[in-house]
Amino acid sequence: MSQHKQRDVVTEAATFDLEAFWADDDAPQLPAVRDNFVKAAPVRKVGKVQVLPPEPVAVQPASLTQGAVSGSHLDRAKSFNLVALPLAGGVGVGSLIVGLVGFSVPIMSVAALAWLWSGFLLTWLIAWGLHLLFSADGVSLLHTVNQWDYLKREQRERWRYYNRQLDQDGEQ
Repeated sequence: MSQHKQRDVVTEAATFDLEAFWADDDAPQLPAVRDNFVKAAPVRKVGKVQVLPPEPVAVQPASLTQGAVSGSHLDRAKSFNLVALPLAGGVGVGSLIVGLVGFSVPIMSVAALAWLWSGFLLTWLIAWGLHLLFSADGVSLLHTVNQWDYLKREQRERWRYYNRQLDQDGEQ
């Protein structure tokens, strides 16, 4: 008798309707026809294109740009300070004199200190930026950035040339 009950359980499992189980009568039904269809853009006909030969790069690679610096980085920093500090100090004192005479800033005030410090700091920052820009590392960086810009422009012009050819083929 136990075998008969096991067969009934197997029969019930085989006749179980999964679609009815997962069906949700309260869910909103989708319309039969969709009204939000967006037509795809027309495909451009591929024609024959004259491929340009690769152009040799007109600039030298960055590895050929070398700066022959004798000494250490500490020597370079000391030499920058020997040049920049007197220059920035002179401009700072000059801006303090302009503030005292031209704008009637009291000599013993925070405003006078701000005039002196702003002239010094602005001059020192400009000297530091120029020193980095025209050092061997800065020249190498500028060279690399300009070479990438050159390659981008060459690629942009090459694609314009190809697209003009495709557009002319499509009109004929």
